[in-house]
Amino acid sequence: MVASGATALAALKIGGRVAFERLVRPKARRPEDVPCSPDAITPEWLTAVLCQKFPEAIVTGVVVKPASAGTYERHQLIIRYNEAGRRAGLPGSIFTKSLPSVVTRMIGGFNGTARVEGRFYMQLRPLLQIEVPVGYHAASDRRTFASILLLEDLVATKSATFCNYRTYVSRAMAEDMIDLLASLHARFYGNRELATQYPWVASYPRLLSARKK
Repeated sequence: MVASGATALAALKIGGRVAFERLVRPKARRPEDVPCSPDAITPEWLTAVLCQKFPEAIVTGVVVKPASAGTYERHQLIIRYNEAGRRAGLPGSIFTKSLPSVVTRMIGGFNGTARVEGRFYMQLRPLLQIEVPVGYHAASDRRTFASILLLEDLVATKSATFCNYRTYVSRAMAEDMIDLLASLHARFYGNRELATQYPWVASYPRLLSARKK
C-alpha cells in the first residue's frame, strides 16, 4: 500500500507538471536546463551543451522531427551551425530520447532508469569498444522527472538500418548481437571498478534482493 500510494502521488505530481509545461511551453537555454520535451530545445541550449570544446561554434538553427515512441519518445534533430561549428565537424543530425508525457515520466523518470541510462552513455560508453551510439549529452531533473539524452545518429554516421518486429534475423546477425553483449560484459567482468567508481550500476544480486523486498 505504501508503494502504491507513493506511485499515485508521483503520478499526480507528474500530471500537474506536464499540464503546466504544455500550457507555459518553457524553453531550455542554459546548459543546466533540462528540456521538458524536444520542442523546448533551443539553438542557445544546443550551443551550450554541444559546443563547449569549440568556443567560436554556434548553433544557428534546429528542426525537430518525430521518430518513434515507446518507453521514451525519440526525435531527430537537424542542426545548423555557423562556419566555426561546421569546421569543427559537430553533428548535423542527432537523436533525442526524452520523457515529455505522464506515461514516459512514470516509466523512465520516476523509477530512475532514464537517469541511469544517461550515465551509461556519458560515463561508461567512452570506455567500451562496441557498436553503440555515442552520447553527446544527458541530463535529468529529479524534481520534475524530465530527462533528455542526445545520441549519435547512426543512420547518418554509419549508414545503419534499424530493425523492427518484422525484420528477419539471420544466424550471423544473432551471433553479432551475442558478440556485442559479450564485449560489453567482458570489459568489466570481475573488475571492482564498477562498484567503486560507478556505484549506480545495479549488480544482479542487488536487483534480485530489491525484487524480493
